[in-house]
Amino acid sequence: MTTRRLFLSAFAVLLLGLMFFDKPFAYLGIGPLFVTELVLVLGLLVAVTGGREELRTGWLRLRRPQLIALLVFLGYEAIRTAFDVPRYRILALRDGVVWGYALFAVVVVTVVGWDTLQRWAGGYRRIVPLFVVWVPIAVWLYAVEPGKLTVPGRAVSLYLFKPGDLLVHLAGAGAAFILWPGTVRGVRRIGGWLVALLWGAGFVMAASLTRGGLLACLAGMAFAALAGSRRQVARLVAGTVTVWIVFGISGLRIEVPKVSQGALYKEASARQLVEQLRSTANQAVRLVLGHGSGTTGAFHWSPPGSAGRQLPAARQSAPSTLTPTSGPAVQHRPAADQASWHSPSSPPTPARRTVPAGGSPTPRPQGSAGVTPPEHTVDRARMGTIRWRLHWWRTIIGYTVHGPYFLTGKGFGINLADSDGFQPRKDHGLRDPHNVFMTFLGRSGVPGLVLFVVLVGTVLWGLALTWWRGDGTRQQLAVWLFVYLVAMLVNASFDVYIENPMGGVWFWSAVGAAMLVTAGGRNGVAEEGAGQEETGAPEHPEGSADR
Repeated sequence: MTTRRLFLSAFAVLLLGLMFFDKPFAYLGIGPLFVTELVLVLGLLVAVTGGREELRTGWLRLRRPQLIALLVFLGYEAIRTAFDVPRYRILALRDGVVWGYALFAVVVVTVVGWDTLQRWAGGYRRIVPLFVVWVPIAVWLYAVEPGKLTVPGRAVSLYLFKPGDLLVHLAGAGAAFILWPGTVRGVRRIGGWLVALLWGAGFVMAASLTRGGLLACLAGMAFAALAGSRRQVARLVAGTVTVWIVFGISGLRIEVPKVSQGALYKEASARQLVEQLRSTANQAVRLVLGHGSGTTGAFHWSPPGSAGRQLPAARQSAPSTLTPTSGPAVQHRPAADQASWHSPSSPPTPARRTVPAGGSPTPRPQGSAGVTPPEHTVDRARMGTIRWRLHWWRTIIGYTVHGPYFLTGKGFGINLADSDGFQPRKDHGLRDPHNVFMTFLGRSGVPGLVLFVVLVGTVLWGLALTWWRGDGTRQQLAVWLFVYLVAMLVNASFDVYIENPMGGVWFWSAVGAAMLVTAGGRNGVAEEGAGQEETGAPEHPEGSADR
């Protein structure tokens, strides 16, 4: 087996492992060299040792604006991170993965190439039925077995699946189902309607638990519906509505503890999905009308520089290894985050906590400092979380766009949640502001954010042009990647997603694949027809998948 073939096999396993098993798979390895970093290093070695002609051919596949945007982005972020390495060392490299995983885009362009990309697209379509079967199982395991089994040598549950991550991949799987009606043709035992029902079950269960993931999946699927088979769209909609009705009539619900916020519980149910949709719509209206940015109700937070709580100077620049505070300091945190304090060594139990009518609440798990989270409704907690994020994002804009960190940001290695005064976790585990755009702005300043936006913009624009002008395999791949990237970016706007390997590897790999699709293969359009059979493009009219 050649080194290139070894890398391609390892890379494919990495992508599938992150897709199906999320965070537990990412923690395989011996830190700081986890499986993600090992595969990336192998890919870079193959790219460098592959020969000058192979590298030159790979770069020539790119269109010039995308190539320039990628190289300038990587160069600026690398220089910015280099200034922080002497002070923060491994922490600077850890935070730098938000841009460092962009090297996967380089590897995809120079090593994977157009032919392999087409074969992998066909392989992805064949695993769609398996994934839609897996998502409901993953949510159920996440609900009933949190913390009981862990990754060997790690305090990470084997069943720690982030619903938002699952929904991003559900968008990709749904797009494949819509764009290629023959997706399930190779799986004779699973018909199109059964796949649609399973997709709907996964969507209802996962979307009940996260609004960011819900928006990400809906945004991606909206673009897929514009370009794909109307019959397949109708199947997915009908399957989802059917599952929702079954959940509603039967009263079926799965209570899911929030592992990162042990005192709050959600449920996967028809009622909760409706509540998520209603809450999302209400908050969108409030933000548009300017009523969602206040500090009334359940949330009272004063960002640094105001009359509210201030962090000591030492805390403002210290890394995340500081001893956590305790006691009265908890009272200065937003209500949603007061309830999130729990002992990292004691995973929350799956039993649901309720407050009987006229009675006292049942005991909740206490934090390691003996602080009992206060009782409040989930609605008030949700409101607090929204305003907490908005205030943090405004704070970052304040000290970058309108402040002293305009050009440089605060850098890589510093814990932004600690430095900015918005740390909700006692173990100081939160480092970034639940928005990848704010992460780039806070860490590398306005230039870093602009370069990231320009790079992503050129890639999406290239996909849109290919979608509009192309035909056949290239057009379908362009739409599929466009859906995936939109879903990832929406999810990354509400969660720490691209900053970790579960989202970063897939995002930057999709960016590299998009560059290949928009630039064409080595032989241009002629290769497109050659790849028709490899990608399994449907040879029969729509609906042949049912035969």
